Amino acid sequence: MSCVKSQHRLISLWDLMKQFFPAVFTTLYGSMYVPGVDIGDAAVARAPIPDDTKQTAQYLLPIQRRWCAELGLIASVATLDRIIELFSRPHATYGGLHTLGSELRGRLNDEMFGTLFFSLTAPDAYYFTAPTQDWEQVIKTWPKTQIDIEESSKCFAFGRYAASVFHALLVAELGVIEIAKLLGVAGDKPGWGALDRLERILTKPYKERLPIEQTHSELLKQILPLMLAMKDSWRHKISHVENRLEWLDSDFSPQLAEEITKAIRGFMRRLATELAPGSAT
Repeated sequence: MSCVKSQHRLISLWDLMKQFFPAVFTTLYGSMYVPGVDIGDAAVARAPIPDDTKQTAQYLLPIQRRWCAELGLIASVATLDRIIELFSRPHATYGGLHTLGSELRGRLNDEMFGTLFFSLTAPDAYYFTAPTQDWEQVIKTWPKTQIDIEESSKCFAFGRYAASVFHALLVAELGVIEIAKLLGVAGDKPGWGALDRLERILTKPYKERLPIEQTHSELLKQILPLMLAMKDSWRHKISHVENRLEWLDSDFSPQLAEEITKAIRGFMRRLATELAPGSAT
């Protein structure tokens, strides 16, 4: 499966996939086994289900039902509904649970056998479950960055490294736009094209710079090399057409994608710290 470009966004695998936690289903499967009834012990089959067991089941089963429903396990959901109803009866027995439990195990086997599941390693799962980790200050300053930050992390988790870099660069471009707007050099087409205008500020003698340029001269001096590196270091992979990013080469290793993303994160956190709150959009 691949990521599909749509204007400035990519459709990541998360748009096509759902979370799946195996422990939910192994617990569900195992809880439907009733010792004694499986070997025909009539006394166990007639025994009432204790209230504390009912209370636990009435809490857990709706959660497990929701996971089954989200994965489209319709037959299993139907049986779970009958099991939930069974636990609501005052005289529910282990025999009744055994019958429905056997049915549920069979349905889970059949439905999950016909479903394709993907898994993530622990490090990749972290990118998926905590996509905005260490980006909080950036998102607080520029809420509009959250979508691309999350998409970048989730694409990285699914091994779509070019897509991850694409979204990270969109976040970096917003940073360029913000500093260009602050210094009044955004131009008609704000974005990476403003770097030339930002460079020209530093070529002017300090006394000839505007007051706002003087105020932020040191910041600009420190971050301009990074902004230029972000633009130029990957020029062989990206073409700038009408000031928009177009991919020429999508061969990004996980190491390179991670390094690029971390550099962009550091750049954006610096801007979020240095720029006055009033300059945020």
